Order: sequence, then C-alpha cells, then structure tokens
Amino acid sequence: MAAVNPWERTELLIGTDGLHTLASARVMVVGLGGVGSYAVEALARAGIGALDLVDGDVLTYSNLNRQLLATQKTIGQAKVSAAAQRTAEINPQCRVTEWNLWVTPDNAMNLLQTKPDYIIDAIDDLTAKAALIKAAQQVGVPTISVLGTARRIDPWTGFQHADISVTHTCPLARSLRKRLRQLGIEKGVSVIYTPQPPYILPMSSEEISKDEWSDASRTYSKQPLGSISYVPGQAGLIAAGIAITSLLDKAR
Repeated sequence: MAAVNPWERTELLIGTDGLHTLASARVMVVGLGGVGSYAVEALARAGIGALDLVDGDVLTYSNLNRQLLATQKTIGQAKVSAAAQRTAEINPQCRVTEWNLWVTPDNAMNLLQTKPDYIIDAIDDLTAKAALIKAAQQVGVPTISVLGTARRIDPWTGFQHADISVTHTCPLARSLRKRLRQLGIEKGVSVIYTPQPPYILPMSSEEISKDEWSDASRTYSKQPLGSISYVPGQAGLIAAGIAITSLLDKAR
C-alpha cells in the first residue's frame, strides 16, 4: 500500500522544498475569533510545522455566527484549547503552543520568546493590537495585522493588503494609526483592511450615537458590533495566505 501523503496537492503547487519550508516554520496567531480561527485552519492545512496560539477567551453562543471553532460541543472551552485540538485532528505533526491569555503592553514582548517566523495579528482590542505590533517591530518579526471586519455585509468586501499609513475609511485603522503614532510608529506596519464603509442598519428613535459606531475597537465600543458568517473568515484566509507566501518567498 502506498504511503499516504496529505500534502500531495500542496506539493504539486509549491514543490518539495516549499513543503519543507512550511514544515520548518513557526507562525503565531494572536486572537482566535472570526478572523484568527480561519487563519489557523489554513495554516494547519498548509502543513505549517509549529503554531503559537494566543487568546484568553472562551467560546460562547454569540461566537456561533462567525467563528470556525465555535460549535455546540465547544461552547465553554478555551479558544486556544479548541484550536489546538482541531489542529491536531488536521495535522498531528504540527507542534502547538497554547497561550491562554490576553495580550497587554506588559506581556507582548514575552510572547515572542518562542521566536516565531511570522505573526498574524487578529486582535480586536486596540491597546493589545498596538502593543503586539510594537513588540514585533522591536524584535524584527514580520507581522500582518487584520483590521476591522465587523459591520461589513457585502460579499465582495474588497480587502486590501497595505501599509497602515495609507489606510482610509476603516474606523479601526484610524484608531490604530493614532495609537501607533503615540508609540512613535508612523508606517512600516503591514495590514489587511477594507475601504468599504461600515454598514449601519437603519435604527429606531433609540439608535446609538454616531460616535459610538465610529470606533471599531472593543476597547471603546459600548455595544457589540454586528457581524456575519463570511466576512471575518475572508480576512483570516487572506492573512494566512500572506504569511504562507511570505515564508515561501523568503526561503527562495
């Protein structure tokens, strides 16, 4: 009986050397929600050799509408545990390190002690996002940071890969630019964002103020932000694709 090779189709695309490159790579995914869960899925199925999974949250019923890890069976589980289990079911050879914690300015640098080759930032908290970006820049780890995916409903959302300095329209991009400037960072931050204006459902006379809708960061938003099943996953898959192709390009 011929040996089973689950990466046969991938090898046809990127070659044996490409497979070895991915198998020897370590990628950190920070934030395992609607964006990060899909990124982890794509990385695991591409044969990435090691994953650092970072999130301090547990899965809840409100995650069922958009998060890959959320099922009726996983409600109540730590997101890092659910992600590690799913990764093991896809790619048992992948070495997974679980970081069941929230990123803060105090611990962001400590996370990077595992020396990842690439970081996918899928955090929705502005302070944590800026802290991780700063730490990654200080140690020279390439990072792709995903910006706002909530309040978008168009299937052709038009996500773009750009430097933070040229982003526009996205409320989280605006807030992140301001926070990074306070940290002395003006550019050199690779992001995924959409110039599509956030969708606002016509509200009743008790609608919340425009200012409350204007900031996509969980840090400032007073109410949960609406989301749908297919948009965050698009951004997560794009982020994984950027990480994978960057690793392959670097090895060539």
